[in-house]
Amino acid sequence: MCTASQSCARPGKGLRWRPDDERSSNAPVTVGTNFRDGLVFPSLVNRQFAFLDHRAVYEHKSTEELVRSLVVLGLCSSPLLVRHSEALLDALPWVREALYKHFSVGHAPADVWGRMNSMRANGVQAIMDFAEEDSGATALSSAASLDDAADAEEAEERYERRVAAFLASIDTAATLQTQGFAAVKLTALADPAMLEALALLEAQAAQVSEAAAEAQDAGQGQQEQEQGLEARLAAAQQAQLAALMGRLDRLGVKLMIDAELSHLRPAIDRLAHQLMARHNRSSSSSSTAAGGGDGAVIFISYQAYLRDVQLRLQRDLERAERQGYVLGAKLVGGVYLHLERRRAAERGEPAPVWDTAEDTYAAYDGCLDALLCAVKAGRAELMVGSHNQGSVQTAVTLMARLGLDPEEAPVYFGQLLGMADNISFTLGQHGYKTFKYCPHGEPAKLRPYLSRRVLETQYSVQGGRQDLRMVQAELWRRISQDPAGQLAQLFGSSRSGSSNSSSTARGAQQADAVSKAPHAAQQ
Repeated sequence: MCTASQSCARPGKGLRWRPDDERSSNAPVTVGTNFRDGLVFPSLVNRQFAFLDHRAVYEHKSTEELVRSLVVLGLCSSPLLVRHSEALLDALPWVREALYKHFSVGHAPADVWGRMNSMRANGVQAIMDFAEEDSGATALSSAASLDDAADAEEAEERYERRVAAFLASIDTAATLQTQGFAAVKLTALADPAMLEALALLEAQAAQVSEAAAEAQDAGQGQQEQEQGLEARLAAAQQAQLAALMGRLDRLGVKLMIDAELSHLRPAIDRLAHQLMARHNRSSSSSSTAAGGGDGAVIFISYQAYLRDVQLRLQRDLERAERQGYVLGAKLVGGVYLHLERRRAAERGEPAPVWDTAEDTYAAYDGCLDALLCAVKAGRAELMVGSHNQGSVQTAVTLMARLGLDPEEAPVYFGQLLGMADNISFTLGQHGYKTFKYCPHGEPAKLRPYLSRRVLETQYSVQGGRQDLRMVQAELWRRISQDPAGQLAQLFGSSRSGSSNSSSTARGAQQADAVSKAPHAAQQ
């Protein structure tokens, strides 16, 4: 049996890498038989996953929504259109609108209720994600800063508005019927240039003190560095983070810190581990920090396409075990591949990402193995963020082998809204804790997010094409069975715009009333 700081297999080993065609096999997957070590769990035996049942996957979507999905997925699946996606977003307003409606839930957190009503019936829940950001937040040089802003006061007001939006996301997540999640992107909450400077200082300090920390009290040394990081944050950012965490303590919502470019990670990691040490306390922990006893409240992201991801994860598992807190981990493939490579090329440095998809898959499987072993030992909680059917199948099989009940174990599955619906709804219908990232915000401020969705290499080449084929099959099924009715629904939707608007307004009012209910009860 593995311990909290050990993997059941050496990182990157022990799990055979599967080619793309095998990783995304169209055959139904049966869980519960032929497991490694000969273990079979009756509750999971003969559980079949029909990932390509397009009728079941899209039964909650209207024909109009499927037509929009057809357009968007066609764009994302064409290498030629992907290369010119920025120009298309600039020149064609209808493309921007289609992408916005497909990949986001709208302007406000309350808009999520319209999507949740259709998703909840299939066991899929929402992760509230305030996705507004400046282009400077993901720029290669992180040039945007408060010091360089033409109007520093206006920049401070912008950060304050974003803090209020994050808090609104937490309020909305707390009203959901199941476990509430919210996501935060720290470069939208604080000055990216400041985070980059802190990251550089932290990296330099880590190189100097690594040998001494290993020889003596590593835990105390890390704690002192973390406290130094927080002290070096600007007073406004300290107040914003305190407000965010204070609301989190009161509402008990799990918060995931989204992935960023790798050169910002040292600063974000230090802050995240400080928050985890305060809040991610298990019920058996002797320490009773604020918010303690609820397991993982703060989750940090691990991107498998980074070369050092397995070493970083191993150290973080050991650190969490040593300091007595539960590691909250979100495991993803990676979202900034083209930016990481471009930044490294411009600086004349080796790229921090793997050269091939095979290497990324192997790293992902190794991290998945280590994290699920830690979950089994009670030392971690895991969000499996993947649009790759093979990776999801691996996670489901490992859960069964380790005896992790999908309805009880703190293992969650997450996909982005508008992507990999076949994985989300198939898992949800089989009782796995499954979530959709539900981004919200003003259309202009979601532009960087929408661009990343189009440019995401794995999606453009593999997952997007499978989704496209499934949407085409479902549209053909509907039209061939009821051509007149489907055409009437499509062309009648434009005439029913006013009624839809009033229905949406009524839904927003109902969501607002629901979100205010917990506050009234507390008063």
